[in-house]
Amino acid sequence: MLILVFGCIQHNAQAQSGSVDDSKLRFGLQVSPVVSWLSSDESEVKGGGVNVGLKLGALGEYNFAKNYSIAVGIGFGFSHGGKLQFPGGGNLLPKSELPDVPAQYRRNLPADTKIDYRLTFIEFPVSLKLRTREFGYVKYYAEIPIINLSAITQAKANIDAANLDVNKQKIKSDIKVLNAQWGIGLGMEYNLSQDFSMVFGVYYTQGFFDLTKKYANIDDKAVDHVITFRIGALF
Repeated sequence: MLILVFGCIQHNAQAQSGSVDDSKLRFGLQVSPVVSWLSSDESEVKGGGVNVGLKLGALGEYNFAKNYSIAVGIGFGFSHGGKLQFPGGGNLLPKSELPDVPAQYRRNLPADTKIDYRLTFIEFPVSLKLRTREFGYVKYYAEIPIINLSAITQAKANIDAANLDVNKQKIKSDIKVLNAQWGIGLGMEYNLSQDFSMVFGVYYTQGFFDLTKKYANIDDKAVDHVITFRIGALF
């Protein structure tokens, strides 16, 4: 928050003496829909579908050269994750209580169980941003590479199997809290005024590490994939 306040003061002072391209610091906001899914390197675990969620956050840029910036931010993700299907069933959430699951299934979920992971998290992305020159009112950009540090703040699951359909089970004990992702992004900035731009972009990020803790009967690596359709503003 102190960085944001200082940046706004600095930006306002610079805006009085130059254009937005002359400003060293820029800040903004995003409200972005996302599509996410999970994949596993274990043949006994199948992908089961995508989740549609939302990302809110603050953006910041430090322009260290013409058309080159270091981009940073803080984001909050809702309903991220995805679905995994387990043909063999088993003890798939060994550390979670699962109070709504019948006792006979809690440590031995049926065959073809599908788990819909619903994750809420906070993230801190850092990237190198490269812009083109301005074409009319538009600049195009690429952010590459993106390195993202994230922390899960809430994890719930919907569990679907034969004779079993329960929702919103707390499973944070079976999810690794800290993770990291790499990614790339492409987009455009549309300048509405000297110091205000709308931002539209498409971003892809993928996890470095296993998102889930070990199942009792399966040893796999499940990573998250996220496509973000960024809608934001810079000022």
